[in-house]
Amino acid sequence: MNIRIVFICLFISNFQFISAQNSFSNKEIDSLLNINKLKMNPLTPEKGLNEFKKLYHASLKNKYKIGISYSLIGMGQSIGHFKNYKTALSYVNQGKDIANKINNDSLLLYADYVTSLQFGGMRLNKEALKLNNDCFDKIDIIQSEQSKNLFLGLFFTCKAAYSSGLSNNDFIVLHKKAHFHFSKVKHLSYNPSFTNLGCCFKNLNQIDSAKYYFEKALVYSKKNKNSLEIEYANLANLNFDTSNYEIAMKYLDSSNIYSKKNKVFYLSALNYNIYKKIYLKKNDKINAFKMQELELKYKDSADIFEKKRVSESFNYLLESKNVEKESIIKKYKLVNILFIIFIALSIYLIEYFYKKRRILKENFNVQEIALNDKLNQIIDLKQKVLSSYDELISLGKNDDPLFVSLFIELYPDFYKNLIEINPDLTLSEKKVCFYIKLKFTSKEIATYTFVSMKAIQNRKNRLRKRLFIEEGEDIYKWFEKL
Repeated sequence: MNIRIVFICLFISNFQFISAQNSFSNKEIDSLLNINKLKMNPLTPEKGLNEFKKLYHASLKNKYKIGISYSLIGMGQSIGHFKNYKTALSYVNQGKDIANKINNDSLLLYADYVTSLQFGGMRLNKEALKLNNDCFDKIDIIQSEQSKNLFLGLFFTCKAAYSSGLSNNDFIVLHKKAHFHFSKVKHLSYNPSFTNLGCCFKNLNQIDSAKYYFEKALVYSKKNKNSLEIEYANLANLNFDTSNYEIAMKYLDSSNIYSKKNKVFYLSALNYNIYKKIYLKKNDKINAFKMQELELKYKDSADIFEKKRVSESFNYLLESKNVEKESIIKKYKLVNILFIIFIALSIYLIEYFYKKRRILKENFNVQEIALNDKLNQIIDLKQKVLSSYDELISLGKNDDPLFVSLFIELYPDFYKNLIEINPDLTLSEKKVCFYIKLKFTSKEIATYTFVSMKAIQNRKNRLRKRLFIEEGEDIYKWFEKL
């Protein structure tokens, strides 16, 4: 139980709740990014996810890249609570890409920290520790002392969780350093160092010290009205181990009140497991059986709750992508309309001036006039071809649905030859072929189609087999000849 509680403490969020309004100015969004106001309960990540969604939509509406990046990283951190780490990382990486483009070092630091949390959740402790150490090296980019102390507290807590081969005394040193920095942060709603130190001393069987820190954690949580279910559960577990069963049951009762209120089903299941053990110690098999049934019930509830939240996260991601695609489609429709108007006006003006010039130069012979007419047509056609090619490249970079149809229109012979070789190519395989024909690198294809480079490389290898490209032959030269 102690390991579970120590790890949960890592996921404390450090950002202010967003008020329930529908729109924000950029200045209001900036105020919501204020890292000094720390009010998020670490056991209610669903609240954080909902608030980050509001901030994301407000920032997207205002085209405010700092807010977009921040909220994407925050959504990733919240989704990580549901153990859906891959989805969480996809959000964080999107936010990090934007932070890179706008050269915001603070957001990049935040992204690295949240990424380390996801690696830790996946038990990739080596990778998580490396990122965490990188965060230590970059801490000076944060100018606010409040913010710096908060992150240092988090970094030391993470280092303790990710490090292997440390003694309990080493863990205590790290958590004391974390506590030192957390104590300097004003308005901190949750300080994990009390709980973590209590767990360390409990592992050393120093019951009095463990009790001292657990009770300090309980007082702190009562004052800030959060995480009470965890602190009561810690004290219940401690008293159970020391055979103080009646006191343990009182703490379990209190823990269950808050865990049920906050829908922390996994904790209720663990509490009922201790109830069951106590009744077995008392040889009360009837109540022990009842507690076992409740334990299984809340385990099932915890599983259902987690699956529901993961489903909501995926649905939200799809909805956001659809909104973005619709926005892009509308934008390009408008661009196309304006382009058509421009071409029509250009043709009209060319024709107008050409007729006027013809009237002024009636003495020109027919051949000379025909030659000039052909020259104008060639120039016009060349402009259209260049414009279409630029448009095709732009559509490809934005993964626009019109990309495929425009490519086929501009390269009909290539498409015909490709289909003749293998008419069963899927749409995604055709798109990769089109990108290769246009000289896009694997990295560019992965970036513009929102998939990993490994996935693109796998598709290229699969295309070699499906298009019968000889091993060792440059795939780009092969497509150039096709």
